Amino acid sequence: LGAIDTSLAPDAFTFNTLMAACIRAGRPNQALEVAASMAAAGVERDVVTYNTLVDAHAREGDGKEARALLAEMRANGVPRDTVTYTAAITACANAADATAALQLFEEMAADGVRPNTFTYNALITACTRGGRWEYALALGRGMAPAGSKPYTQTQKQTRTSSRPRRDVTTYTALLSACAEGRQTEAARDLFSEMRAAGLAPLVSSYTALVTACGAGGGGREAE
Repeated sequence: LGAIDTSLAPDAFTFNTLMAACIRAGRPNQALEVAASMAAAGVERDVVTYNTLVDAHAREGDGKEARALLAEMRANGVPRDTVTYTAAITACANAADATAALQLFEEMAADGVRPNTFTYNALITACTRGGRWEYALALGRGMAPAGSKPYTQTQKQTRTSSRPRRDVTTYTALLSACAEGRQTEAARDLFSEMRAAGLAPLVSSYTALVTACGAGGGGREAE
């Protein structure tokens, strides 16, 4: 990546757009190079900048650097939002660091930031990869099933009764947790629930189901 001509006075939006383009192109390292050029140009980072950088580190599986950016945001008075925390938890998931992911989830609650389905999916994956499959399944139970009734207008307004709803990624992650814990019956129930909700299983969903059933001695039931 060549040097950026700072005489053109690019602003934060310009740098953020370029970093996002690098990430979409599968080049997170180049996004980090753009961030260095942004600092050299004296352009201050905003929440979009930080979220993009955390995403770049997530794709590199660098949970330590992702968490360092969150600390920097707090020090600089930049608000951390759902996107920030979800990307950081994803970084921990890619590093198989369940402990760090759970700590971030606690920080998220302390900051009053509401998790969404993507947040839960990342955390479930982090717990499974980090050997905390029981916690992963507990997180799944805390979500609304995919086929549950829509929230009432009152619930939407107060947001006190709403829960993130499971999607196909959630179910696949939970099936992986079942495979890790040899939970054959739970895997079969989750797969049935997913199909009943009208969600089309992914190839990885079937793979996780077969693995769970095989690990639990129920190979025939997965056929």
